[in-house]
Amino acid sequence: MRQPSQGTADDPFEGVGIISDPIHGYIHYTRPTPAAPEEVTEEALVDHPWVQRLRYIHQLQSAFWVYPSAEHSRFQHSLGAMHVAGRFARHLYPTLRMHHPDCPSEALVEALLRVAGLLHDVGHGPFSHLCDSEYLEPRWGINHEVVGGHIIQEVLSREIGRIRRAPSGPFWDGESLDPSWVAYVIRRPLPEEREEGVPPWLRVLRLLFSSGIFTVDNLDFVLRDAYMTGFSKDPIDLERILYYTFISEKGVTYSSYGLASLEQFMQARINLFQAIYYHRTTRALDLSIKNVFHETLRELLPRNPLDVPEDYLELNEYSLFHTVRQWARGRHRRRKILGETWVRILQRRREWVTSFERTFHLDARDRSSPLADLFLRRDPENQKRIEGLIRQRLPRELREIPFVLDLASLDPRPDNPLDPHQSLWIYNHHTRKVELRTLANLLENVPYRIIKMRILAPDHSHDEALATAAESLLSERIPSYTTNV
Repeated sequence: MRQPSQGTADDPFEGVGIISDPIHGYIHYTRPTPAAPEEVTEEALVDHPWVQRLRYIHQLQSAFWVYPSAEHSRFQHSLGAMHVAGRFARHLYPTLRMHHPDCPSEALVEALLRVAGLLHDVGHGPFSHLCDSEYLEPRWGINHEVVGGHIIQEVLSREIGRIRRAPSGPFWDGESLDPSWVAYVIRRPLPEEREEGVPPWLRVLRLLFSSGIFTVDNLDFVLRDAYMTGFSKDPIDLERILYYTFISEKGVTYSSYGLASLEQFMQARINLFQAIYYHRTTRALDLSIKNVFHETLRELLPRNPLDVPEDYLELNEYSLFHTVRQWARGRHRRRKILGETWVRILQRRREWVTSFERTFHLDARDRSSPLADLFLRRDPENQKRIEGLIRQRLPRELREIPFVLDLASLDPRPDNPLDPHQSLWIYNHHTRKVELRTLANLLENVPYRIIKMRILAPDHSHDEALATAAESLLSERIPSYTTNV
């Protein structure tokens, strides 16, 4: 690995600091030199309240209640994503410049991707994606990427725009980092997004943050989540993935020589999905949180964070936990009920246990099957419909028993591997061509969608009846050839 250039002849350590990290060893970052103490560097962003706030948001949402060592935060992950992004920038720059000679200096490209890695999660609220799905999206039609882009362009733009060097060295004369580039890179592409005015080289680099296969984001969190939970110390080969990635005339491209490492990475994500992200106890706790989350956030964040970002700045999991404990001891009736519910959650007292569980692996051919018709729609009304179908199949005397359906799904591959806008290209060393077909062949054995279906009830007294009803529904609607269970 090429080390960042550091310091001056008098002091080789000036201007660059290191952070010890259990995943990557040491993470370099730029900081002011004694000769220029007012210089704005990456240190100013790392130490900024908006980034430091991520220390108080768990990386794994609620899985830390299941895996006691998984106490790592969005802050740690963001530093890791910054480091991985910088490594990709330095590795890819020669081939990026070969095909896009109008791109900026290597140092600016490195700084751009590093800042994007550091800030890609800056818009997250407490419980991360749960905050998106249960509050920001239904209340205001926004998510953490929208909030993050707003913070980058409206709050952090001055610091970003004044950065003039990366760990590997200074920008070219006259160059500066455009905050809108950072906001563009971290945002998932929209189906009908207009990209007029976006430099072609920047569109290429965006795939490192929004690919359906690997990104600087998920390369770090797969390694970090596996290690911090104790699941695995070495689930993927980051060095090999980095080595076999380059820029071709088509965009971000991967060598067919490294396909085994790509398969290993995709399988690692599936394994983490099965064992950690959608663990039965984690999902049961998430259901309890969902019951009170929207109403809690209405109290804590009554105004749109795009209008009043300072209120969002003060909202994190630690502040939420402190406030709801106070509510539980207070006299305000509605808040007291919310607070008491939260106290039970914080004490890990589950409202639900798993009565039935089944995992489906759908391939692309299953999208029009009865199984897909039943489970791929993610709207609440469809979930109620499935619950109703199960309830109809219970014995008459049990049709009013309480239970909930939980559907957790993972998309381990791009929806369409032949779509150049959402897939990396593969360089086939046999045909000497850059193509998507090799990728499609690789993904033939990777499920299009993995669905983990669970029925949760207050206790185990009706497990057999609920399981029988669920199996009855599945056997009636789904021919055996449509699934690979």
